[in-house]
Amino acid sequence: MSKLARRSNKLLASVCCLGLAQYLSTSLSSLQFQACAQGQPVVPAPAGTTKPPSPTELNKISERGKDLYEYDKACSQATDALLAAVKNSAGFKLFVAFPEHDIWHVAFGTMSDDGESFLIAYEVTLKPNTPADVKSYDIFKLDKSEFYRRGKALNACRAKMKSTGPLMNYAAIPSDASKTKYWVYQFPGTTEPGVYLLGGDVRYLVSISDNKILETRQMHRSVLPWPKRADMPTGTTITDGCHSAILEDEPEDTDVFHVLLRKPQVPEYIATANWIFCVDVDGSIKLVRAMKEVSQ
Repeated sequence: MSKLARRSNKLLASVCCLGLAQYLSTSLSSLQFQACAQGQPVVPAPAGTTKPPSPTELNKISERGKDLYEYDKACSQATDALLAAVKNSAGFKLFVAFPEHDIWHVAFGTMSDDGESFLIAYEVTLKPNTPADVKSYDIFKLDKSEFYRRGKALNACRAKMKSTGPLMNYAAIPSDASKTKYWVYQFPGTTEPGVYLLGGDVRYLVSISDNKILETRQMHRSVLPWPKRADMPTGTTITDGCHSAILEDEPEDTDVFHVLLRKPQVPEYIATANWIFCVDVDGSIKLVRAMKEVSQ
């Protein structure tokens, strides 16, 4: 899981649907045609009524997506700073980061053989409006606090993390203030500028006390590029994106993440089996309407 393959412009994204907002009030057949044209599965109209996620649930998804965005941004900036300051800086297996107010601390290193500490090879401190502070350690700096906890959470998932396909990135973020459980994310990235990816991402919930994976959630399946420039007429302006979700009946943390990160910044519409949601450019999530309303 080498960090050096990362780029600061490496983003998640969905398949592009131009002008979705203009036809959300049209027939379901139009929405199905657009989904098929973009290579996404057709979402059937629901037979009955299903209760949508509450505003509280949607806010939690939004907050997790924002946390993932900030984490990934800090790691990307730290990698750029490290590569600029230290040549041949590839002597590590893990990278972990955590915020302290408006300061981010990012460490590159490995877990100790006994699993009781995190061994730091390089450490980058990011402060607002200040050049990154890069430190290199000839002898590993030993950490048993936050770097260690996040490294331990990542290490618990390494055997399950996919190593095939596109370049995969990862993050470890506390699930609550107690920091006894951590969300661990694995998601695809690319080194090609202007190309963003959505799909093939997984979220784990890890218990630090017993080093166990409590929950595994496949958020999307296939990895799809955004935007699909080859399908766009010359002079096309991207106003929004869309994709269909077949695994769950709600948006995912990584849906929020890619909306915050991709360029140009545009909303993303998500069609589940029963609902259409919109993730706005500030990361907020709105329930737009029921799928069966579109079919009428």
